[in-house]
Amino acid sequence: MVGSAAAVIQTFQSDGWNADVYGAFSVVSNIAAHVENRANTLQLTYSLYKMNGQLQSLFDKVDAVVEGKVKIELSDEPVTEERAREMVSDMMRMYRSLEGLYETLRREGLRNNSLTERQVHRLREHCEKMLDLADWFETSLHTEEVNAIFARASEEREHGDIYDLEHVR
Repeated sequence: MVGSAAAVIQTFQSDGWNADVYGAFSVVSNIAAHVENRANTLQLTYSLYKMNGQLQSLFDKVDAVVEGKVKIELSDEPVTEERAREMVSDMMRMYRSLEGLYETLRREGLRNNSLTERQVHRLREHCEKMLDLADWFETSLHTEEVNAIFARASEEREHGDIYDLEHVR
């Protein structure tokens, strides 16, 4: 596994990770259940603010581990491929929930509402970050394939098999 991804997985393979992820799932579901009642726009704005804060905290933790700002406590339990795949699955499920919520908010016109606009925009950014994080973990599970791609590209460059992007279609 790639070092940074393994460190993040090692850090988050805990009850704390589950609490963060499933807590955010709960908030997303709660918000989705209340979107249709436009009378609750103020409550909806607060709920979006709270959810965005939880997601930002999760991304900040990941960034801190990757940047080496957090000392990693090595667990007796090694990072397994199965656990990494579970985390990818959790993140993809979270991404789909966030994306679904964003689309619901957009359809209801809350992306252009003065109270909710900023929080809906932050939600969209968090959707993309969650997808990127899931992709990163997924890629870390295929290190041999990724290394082979880079080795092939390096070999092609050494042999002069380089093409101008204008000629590539």
